Amino acid sequence: MSLRSKAFLAAFVVVSVFFLTSVGFWLFQHTKNSAAEESLQRLMSQTFAVTISQAEQSASKIVKQTKQQWQGPGSLDTALLESLSQRFQLDYVFIINELGQPHWSYFKNSEQLSSAQKNLLMKILFNQIRQISQLKNGVAYFEQEPLYVLADTLNASGDKVVAGFYLRTLFDGLEDAYGFTAKLAHDQRDHGEKLEEHLKGEVKLPGLISSPVSVWIKDNTLPTGSFTSLLILLAAVGGCLGVFLWWLWRVNFILRIQSLIDQAHEINTDQAYQKRIKLSGDDELTELVGHYNSVLSTLEYSYNLMVKSNLITTELISKVQANTEPGSEGNDAVAQQEADELKHSLDMVNRLSEAVDHGLLELYFQPVFDANHQEIIQLEALCRWLDSERGMIPPLDFIALAEKSGQMSGLTTHVIEQACESIKEFQDRWQDSFTVSINLSLSQFVQPNLSSLVSEAFKKYQIEPYQLEFEIKEHTVARDIDKAADIIANLHKLGVGICIDDFGLSKFSLMYLQRLPVSKIKLSKSFVDRLERNPKEAAFIDGIARFSKGLDVRVVAKGVQTEQQLYALEKIHMLDCQGYALARPMAKDQFIDWYKDR
Repeated sequence: MSLRSKAFLAAFVVVSVFFLTSVGFWLFQHTKNSAAEESLQRLMSQTFAVTISQAEQSASKIVKQTKQQWQGPGSLDTALLESLSQRFQLDYVFIINELGQPHWSYFKNSEQLSSAQKNLLMKILFNQIRQISQLKNGVAYFEQEPLYVLADTLNASGDKVVAGFYLRTLFDGLEDAYGFTAKLAHDQRDHGEKLEEHLKGEVKLPGLISSPVSVWIKDNTLPTGSFTSLLILLAAVGGCLGVFLWWLWRVNFILRIQSLIDQAHEINTDQAYQKRIKLSGDDELTELVGHYNSVLSTLEYSYNLMVKSNLITTELISKVQANTEPGSEGNDAVAQQEADELKHSLDMVNRLSEAVDHGLLELYFQPVFDANHQEIIQLEALCRWLDSERGMIPPLDFIALAEKSGQMSGLTTHVIEQACESIKEFQDRWQDSFTVSINLSLSQFVQPNLSSLVSEAFKKYQIEPYQLEFEIKEHTVARDIDKAADIIANLHKLGVGICIDDFGLSKFSLMYLQRLPVSKIKLSKSFVDRLERNPKEAAFIDGIARFSKGLDVRVVAKGVQTEQQLYALEKIHMLDCQGYALARPMAKDQFIDWYKDR
């Protein structure tokens, strides 16, 4: 058993003994409650209930008398009504019309309330009583102060009389007389758990704004004597023992972490990837060491493979140079072509590596328009490489080269960061949120750290996940539908949009819409290309759009090159469009100028 497990086991035993001892003493103390104690609990509850009832009766008398004499403004002897309010020690009495405007009002200690507070109090109580007309009394709140309210309708015009008192005034008198604290709570959970140990009684009051509220009556005296001393002693001993065990485990854990760091530093400094980290114990730190050793195994294999590749490359270059020397047997056009191709490939690999490392790859943006071809709903980010010597290199060429030379990870990171940076720039410039989509190749789609790259980019550039979308080719999904579903589900959890590109080329296309949480599909360009030759193709595209609409999936027709194709697609509702007929891919600066002039 590891030291950590032993420490937790010892701490668990100490806490268990402490808990059982405390429960035993509590049960012993609880059994000593006599009939007199129970009678005291009932007496305190009854005392508070009677006090509330008396105050309620006082307010009720004024409400009834006002209702009998009220004939309209000026029909009451206001001096008499004010005298009665003071006699029954009510905190407020007012008469208000159906619009919430007061006819007459009285407030005890009137100088302590501003006119704005008085009007606010009347408005709050009037609104609560009007909304729950079937209730004429109950608890309400004003500036977090509990009030007890009685109200009644005076006449058919909707005039109301409202009288009541602050519960705080009743609490103060009872607390001074009996030595306990009264707490008002919406339900038992608010105060019941904290007051349960010293609870002496409870009174239920109706609530105007919620279910009935409880008044908890708590004894102010705390438990004293040997029982309290024993509890404090047990808590001190248990706490000291727990701190000691925690300190002992922490010291051992820090020493093990230091050993791990030292071994890892030595391996990395010497590039001795054949070594392995050794660490004792059986916990999460040991599992981390196992993962690190697995990485070392991968590095060892990659390093050996790289050495072999370098040897093979050097040998091939030497043979090519030997074959191209004057007078050699291989001095012919084929040998020269092979030499040129090999040198060209190596040169392109180096150039691509420099372009990725120095951020020389540029993103172009091609808009996607809605069905009316007026509003831009999205921008597709297209990676372009403009080499200083070889000019614009086609994406298919340098992406294939990155796949073969193992540079796709750096390329993916560069494209994601550039896309997120552009989203942030567009948002700051126009206060408008553009969704930008990025195309993923197969190796990029299955890249293990794809989710972490996306999360880090969101934090770095402070953009929302829904502003980024990934486009995945249908044939990529078709290679392994189960694995694709897991990857797409993880991306979907981040909030990233998912689009299936080149949709409709597989006989399982509809199944992908059912199984995968996609938000958009892009039809294969072949659908649009066939429009001019086969007008019925428009009906087929319309059917896909209607079906996808039922699944809450948007449909984009890409590759719209001509006005004739655009005209045919205009008749299809719920179909977004993208292509040269609407807008070409543009560099960021070009897009900003183009969008500004629209």
